[in-house]
Amino acid sequence: MPRVPLLIIEDAVINSLLQNAAITNEFPFLKTAADIRASSPSGGGCGRCQKKKNRNNAVDYAVIKEGIGSLPKSRKARLKEILQADKIRVYYTNTQNQKVKLTF
Repeated sequence: MPRVPLLIIEDAVINSLLQNAAITNEFPFLKTAADIRASSPSGGGCGRCQKKKNRNNAVDYAVIKEGIGSLPKSRKARLKEILQADKIRVYYTNTQNQKVKLTF
């Protein structure tokens, strides 16, 4: 698989990360989100009930993106290695409610 010059972390990429046990075990903040996602019931119930269940078990992508942005340099390098990317870009809102575009 060729290296990606720039990988932008979006919700679909996060979903892929959450499905990979090796990645979630290496990055604990992803493990928590993966566990929430795995416990989410699928199907069943009326549409109204299902929407409520989905809201309660929703993955907080903003928190995950902020977690990626706040990783130490060595962990960011490891993430790039795992994802086979030369650079990774993540957009998130920090604790001061500022929009952040981080490329590493």
